[in-house]
Amino acid sequence: MGGLTYWRNKIEALGLSEFFDVVVTSGELSVKKPDPIIFNKALERLNADASDAVFIGDNLRVDMEPAKKLGMRTVWVNSKETDIPSYVDFRLKSYSEFTEIWQAITRR
Repeated sequence: MGGLTYWRNKIEALGLSEFFDVVVTSGELSVKKPDPIIFNKALERLNADASDAVFIGDNLRVDMEPAKKLGMRTVWVNSKETDIPSYVDFRLKSYSEFTEIWQAITRR
């Protein structure tokens, strides 16, 4: 859903751009999640290990599961579900909660 420009603009409009060092989209790489190429490309651009990275997404199967399998911390964007799977580290119900969750992540 949306290309790189779309996501960069959305992150900027939400006032969250200062929190992201790298944004990688499936469209930019011409592959679809859950292909690990997407996650590994982000880690490569960050020059980071998976354990040092945080993946934020809205889909359990194609976002949260593969990110966690690689060892990333996960933030699930979901305002409706009440049950949070064990592989999800944080749930973001609305973007207004992001700063609070980010502070919790960086304290770890």
